[in-house]
Amino acid sequence: MKKKWSWLLLPAVLLLLVLLHVHSLARLAPSEIGRQVPVLMYHAVGDDCWGEEHLFVRPAELEQQLQYLSENGYETIFFEDLAHLERYEKPVILTFDDGYDDNYTLLLPLLQKYHMKATIFMIAGDIGGPHKLTQPQLRELTQSGLVSIQSHGWSHKYGGHGLDGACL
Repeated sequence: MKKKWSWLLLPAVLLLLVLLHVHSLARLAPSEIGRQVPVLMYHAVGDDCWGEEHLFVRPAELEQQLQYLSENGYETIFFEDLAHLERYEKPVILTFDDGYDDNYTLLLPLLQKYHMKATIFMIAGDIGGPHKLTQPQLRELTQSGLVSIQSHGWSHKYGGHGLDGACL
């Protein structure tokens, strides 16, 4: 008798899960389902290229891009804002990888000037390292309300961590 009962319970549970999923989709406006949001990815900001040049955007070029976004009605959002896209007509996400110190010295003033948000993906093991953000800078960036700090892993280095390049 128990086996018969469990076979009847399984379809009921599956139906309940499907109904809950449909209900969660119904809360989205039809135009929000499948809506795409552009993500603009950057690394370092500066005129003084001390590393790989293709990872840098010049401050004047970045300012032109932010001005374009602002003048054309784009609203920068954080990843957590994706849950309520209906609040934004033209959302866009700005990301900066690795956590370079110029994200504090050059990027933050531009974000403040244009009232824009950005997400910095910080390499946790590099905090306070050469050309990297420090803990006080990270705190101030977060407290500005314009920057979200997220994880970009512990390190970009592969050796010494028990994994070889083939595993990764």
